[in-house]
Amino acid sequence: MSSAEPTLNWSTPRLLFTGGLYAFWFLVAISLTLLGTDWLMKPTTYPVQNVHFAGPFTHVSQAELESVALPGLMGSFLTVDLDAAQQRIEALPWIDRAWLSRRWPNAIYVRFTEQKFVARWNDDAWLGNTGPAVVLPHHDGPLDVVQLRGPAGAEEQTLSTYRQWSEQLATIGLSIDELQLTERRMWALRLNNGVELLIGRDRLEERIQRFVKIYPVLVNEGRRIGRIDLRYANGVAVAWAKGRPTFSRQPVAR
Repeated sequence: MSSAEPTLNWSTPRLLFTGGLYAFWFLVAISLTLLGTDWLMKPTTYPVQNVHFAGPFTHVSQAELESVALPGLMGSFLTVDLDAAQQRIEALPWIDRAWLSRRWPNAIYVRFTEQKFVARWNDDAWLGNTGPAVVLPHHDGPLDVVQLRGPAGAEEQTLSTYRQWSEQLATIGLSIDELQLTERRMWALRLNNGVELLIGRDRLEERIQRFVKIYPVLVNEGRRIGRIDLRYANGVAVAWAKGRPTFSRQPVAR
């Protein structure tokens, strides 16, 4: 009786060898990737070598921009934090907006716009079309803008009210030189002809419209007006530039 000779099965060891080889090369690839990434991210591999500024340079000098921007831009071109640099630049009083971008292989470009102030706020700050009040060094903001006054936090409301009333007053050829909101929420203003208006804190639109209707009549009196108090139900009190206050006889529709 014959017996079969034993055979060897190499399939399992061969699979183990092949799988181990794949794992080895996978680990090598991961290691090389990590080493390459580490090398690329080093500040000395691709350092920022040029920073270019583009803007109006009317109230801001390049030296001022460099002093706040360059310390944060000196590093790897690939990893430098442009958002943080943007925030530092926009924190400068005269800067409105800033945009930063990378230019391969080693340059950062900075574009910016300056503030366009439309009003002075209290005694030491200015207002743009948007955003909070800005305190300028040496109070070197524009002087040919309207003066707005009010408590902290009322900047947006005061500017909005100024714009709204300016449109109505322009219909009778007048403009506002100064507008004030007091701590007690009382409104008053001075016109470009020197006349002061006391408006109060209630029925504001009704009172402004009343003034627009009655002002042409008061001008025809031929006397210089000093102050007009609109805080009455059916009329106004007029203080002439020289003389005692009197009530206008002009009826006003409510």
